[in-house]
Amino acid sequence: MNDRIIDTGYVGSQAALQAGLQRYFTRIYGLVALSLLISGGVAYFTAMQAIANPAVLQFLFSGFTKWIVLFSPLILIMIMGGMVERASASALGIMLFAVAISFGVSDSIIFLIYPAKGIYQTFFVTAGSFAALSAYGMITKRDLSAMGRVLFIGLVGLLLASLGNFFFKSSGLDFAISLVGIIIFSGLIMWKTQELKVNYSYFAEAGLENKAAVMGALSLFISFINLFMFLLRFLGNRD
Repeated sequence: MNDRIIDTGYVGSQAALQAGLQRYFTRIYGLVALSLLISGGVAYFTAMQAIANPAVLQFLFSGFTKWIVLFSPLILIMIMGGMVERASASALGIMLFAVAISFGVSDSIIFLIYPAKGIYQTFFVTAGSFAALSAYGMITKRDLSAMGRVLFIGLVGLLLASLGNFFFKSSGLDFAISLVGIIIFSGLIMWKTQELKVNYSYFAEAGLENKAAVMGALSLFISFINLFMFLLRFLGNRD
């Protein structure tokens, strides 16, 4: 008869690690969901105000203000990234919601371009895709780090192509950008989820899991929003 020696300390540490990981991702997904709720609510409210009052529409989406509205999410994201070292998790959470609000104002224009039914349908398609992609990133044994590096290179190219298409309109390029955008942000959701999981033990040991959860939520929130916007071009039935 063979005796089996069970290291209860190891088993206990593994159980604690799994419990911590579960709390960690519960916090991340909760922050993503809350950010989406805030962003969607602000977008809808802003659009309704713009429809009811043409002066609001004129103020937000013309002249110099248009550029502030357009680039405010990027500016806030850069500020948030620069304050990670010195800011508390609570302060970063407030900044995350500020980013969500800025995206809401910026993206409110979609309610003036697409029918509500198309927007809602695309949102649910995006939510289902996000859940599946993030779940894959969580459970896959395949190392996605190399894919992440390629995706970031592709993201730079996508941004440059989008900037060029902003000034030189091309329907063919717009279609290609949308398709590539869907691929890139789908991949980023998988890669970021896996990265957050792999690095959790380091964050936990350093006492940084709360900050990491907020920054992880920011990354996934941005990927969700961009995936939604690119899918909307195909599924939104533009008026």
